[in-house]
Amino acid sequence: MMYGVHLAIGDICEDPTGLLVRVEDIDIYDYVHFSVIESSKPGDDEAESGEMSHVAFAHRFIKLGNMFANRTAEPDLGNSAVRHYRGASENVAMAES
Repeated sequence: MMYGVHLAIGDICEDPTGLLVRVEDIDIYDYVHFSVIESSKPGDDEAESGEMSHVAFAHRFIKLGNMFANRTAEPDLGNSAVRHYRGASENVAMAES
């Protein structure tokens, strides 16, 4: 089912009370499984994780971002194709000088 709010694993969301949660999984029944990052009030005994339907989650929470969005991909230096490409670019630069 399509919704106006697209959620993905790793999304950080906040509700109007200041409760911060991270989306851990979205199952085949459209239930969002989440973990609490920061409680809205210090000392509250709230659940550390929970689940709710996608519709209810989208109605309660506002998406702030994704914890994986700011990470940059690093090349795999163990991959011979990456080493060969880097070596080839250095050889070309040396040949031009």
